[in-house]
Amino acid sequence: MIQDYETGEIFIHYENAGKAQLRHFNTNTGKLGSPIELEFKYPENIQIKGNSVYYIYRPFESTQKKYLYRERLPVEYQSQKVNKGTRVELEKP
Repeated sequence: MIQDYETGEIFIHYENAGKAQLRHFNTNTGKLGSPIELEFKYPENIQIKGNSVYYIYRPFESTQKKYLYRERLPVEYQSQKVNKGTRVELEKP
């Protein structure tokens, strides 16, 4: 499961034979959206921010260096309120 840092939406990450797919998880209904296939095989360190997917990839079966890649999601989600923790003030002695 991966959460979009900006919109708060949750995605499920699947990988089959190196091809990665993301599916939107609706937290209200529990239903999964249609699969979104990433362009490159064997992505690493997948992160989602602002309706874009960021990941590291290396051209398949090569010894080339790794690249950071960005793909826009084919859907737009509105920003939600994301819980970033509660600020705690300590009393001074």
